[in-house]
Parts: sequence; structure tokens; C-alpha cells
Amino acid sequence: KNTGQVTARAALDGILSNCVVPTDFEFYTDIVGTRTGVDWSRMNPVKALLADETGFCARWGAQLVRDDWDVYCLSKAGLDRGIRIEYAKNLTGVDCSESIEDVYTRIIPVGETKTGGELLLSGTIWVDSPLFDKYSAPRVYCLKCKDAKESSSVSKTLARSRMREQALAMFEAGCDKPAISVSVDFVNLGETAEYAQYRSLESVFLYDTVHVIHPK
Repeated sequence: KNTGQVTARAALDGILSNCVVPTDFEFYTDIVGTRTGVDWSRMNPVKALLADETGFCARWGAQLVRDDWDVYCLSKAGLDRGIRIEYAKNLTGVDCSESIEDVYTRIIPVGETKTGGELLLSGTIWVDSPLFDKYSAPRVYCLKCKDAKESSSVSKTLARSRMREQALAMFEAGCDKPAISVSVDFVNLGETAEYAQYRSLESVFLYDTVHVIHPK
């Protein structure tokens, strides 16, 4: 558990060094930047890595590749090999959905005063997303901020600065963007008898970027 600013490297080291049972796993990452506060107390280390919202990969935007005992948490693990999936070639179906259920464009960060009351930003008490005008109405979220309690060592100015940083971090993480889900059915032409000679030209691996051409 860490309530301050945590780097990706420190977070991964924290998971390994605090396992109850030592293992031969090694973690590697190329991710820079920090997140405010992590709490994986009494948690399975796999869940600490992969939990949907609180895990390392979700919070740092990592793509995980495992090679035996070596675990790589990378900012981008795949390649763009120029693979195109399109009608009249190899595309057989597309199912696309968009959800704004968990989209927030206005965040009200809330800290804590010395006496335990709510501490809000001075003046305008909210922080708006750069995409605020893209939606027909504000989508408001009240953020209970961590490490933002006024004390003898933390001034109101510092607490409010941390509150604003945490609100902006939510926007950076994409809370103001809709969730897009695309499921594509296609035929791998290299596995057909007619195109067997082209098999090596259209190899697709985990995390690779592919271009789906869907005119509709």
C-alpha cells in the first residue's frame, strides 16, 4: 500500500517484494509516469496486476506479455503489421457497440479539512474535461481524493493542488471517452488452401493493431 505518487517500476517491485511466498518471477516495464495511491493489501498478486479497475495494468495502461518467469508490462506490446480486414477480402461480420454509461466530463474533487469536513476547490469547485462540449449535458462525478487532507504539514493550497491533479488524472485515463467494443469475425486467408503461399504475410499476434475497414 502506498498513498503517495507511485511509479510503475515501484508498483511492480511492491507487488513482488511483498508476496507471502517468494517466486522466481521478474517484472519488466517501459512505462513512465506516476499514479496517486495504490492499495493491494491482502490481494492475490495476479489480481493486483490484472484487476479490471484497480490492477496495475488498468491503472498504468499496460499490456502484459508473459514469457515463462519473465513478465513484461509494456506501454505497447504489439505491432502494426499493415493487416487489413475488409469486405470482399476476409471480413465476415462486425459487431460494434458504444457506451457512455461510465463517462464523466465534470469532476468535483473532494478533500478533507482539519476538522473532518469536506474541502472543495476554491472558486469553481469542479474541473471540466477538454471534451466537455462534446456531450449534450454535463456528466458529473464526485471524486473522494486521497492524500488531500488539510493538516499541520499539508496546507489547503497543497491539498487542493492534489485534488486538482487527481481530477486531471481521471481525464488522462480516459474517463471522458465512451467505451467502444468491436467484435470482428474474419477468415485468415493464409489458412485456406487457395492462399496458403501467403500465410507468412498475414500473421497476427496478441496486442497487434489491425485495420478494420467497415464503410457503414
